[in-house]
Amino acid sequence: MKEKSSIEQKIDKAISSIDDIQRATPVPFFYTRLMARLNADPQSSWGKLAGFIARPAIAFATILLVIFINVFAIYQKADTNISSSDSTEVAAVDEYSQVTGTIYDIENNTP
Repeated sequence: MKEKSSIEQKIDKAISSIDDIQRATPVPFFYTRLMARLNADPQSSWGKLAGFIARPAIAFATILLVIFINVFAIYQKADTNISSSDSTEVAAVDEYSQVTGTIYDIENNTP
């Protein structure tokens, strides 16, 4: 018997819960914002790319990457020194280099 009364109480409670229901209303200016979004021009792929790159996190990461690559290139260049054998080879090559004239070189042969 107690089960029937508790079930009836739950049913009455559920039915009475819909007494204060009101019609749902949108937030202010919902229709205006909806129409503005529908009428807005879709962004081109370049506009989306520019918007993505303009984000502060992406811009900061790109700048750090460029700085890292520059520092890496500088340290790589500093590590490669010309050894003494390489410098003598370069000097020997410079001694045997010839300067060739072209037909466009002008010489003054008159005394």
